[in-house]
Amino acid sequence: MAQAGKGPTSLSLPRLDALLSGGLRRATLTELVGAPSTGKTTLCLAAAAAAAARGATVFFLHTGAAFPAPRLAALAAAALGEPPQRAGGGGGLSPALEAALERVTVAPAADARSAVAALDAHLAAGHRPALIVLDSAATALDADLGGGPAGAGVAHALARSLKRAAAFLPAAALATVHELRPAGGRSPTPALGRGWRPQAGARVALARAPARAAPRARAAVVLAGPGSGGAAVFELPWS
Repeated sequence: MAQAGKGPTSLSLPRLDALLSGGLRRATLTELVGAPSTGKTTLCLAAAAAAAARGATVFFLHTGAAFPAPRLAALAAAALGEPPQRAGGGGGLSPALEAALERVTVAPAADARSAVAALDAHLAAGHRPALIVLDSAATALDADLGGGPAGAGVAHALARSLKRAAAFLPAAALATVHELRPAGGRSPTPALGRGWRPQAGARVALARAPARAAPRARAAVVLAGPGSGGAAVFELPWS
């Protein structure tokens, strides 16, 4: 089963889905921007789990040392309405949870070029994911970005590859980016420079919510499309 439905890909977070006019738009690259520990990876895992639980397939490009498979299993179990203990350990996995996890293909990506190659190979093998995730674009590009035209070109090529795949399938594409905080009190900006910045059809800035909110709450601000922008506070599971 390659895809489930033709509308936006819901994140199963009603307030954030509302900001995005129903979820992640198909044929569009959505960028998650935020400082460390603002929930970027958790949101990617939650999006993958929610899509897989609905029967959609997911291609997840992971740039970290080890993919957090137990967190994905726990989030998928929650999306299926199963008790958390079914996500691993003594009792094993339910058939529904096993099926959902099998719909998520995880590929390591040491740098931008290997990320593009892995995505191209996945599509060439006949797979048609409904959701493509890159966590994180910044890590994938660290080995390639040098601040000059060559680095900007690599960033542009990676974004173009994600957008092309998303448009062809069509699928939703989601990529995480850390933010830079310039001196002088200026607003933080995505850290991948000119080659990347214009590529996102929607940009979601994540930050920790004020202390009066729940401990795991996150604030999200839509900075570009699909609507006129807005903000919401929501709570991420397992953050």
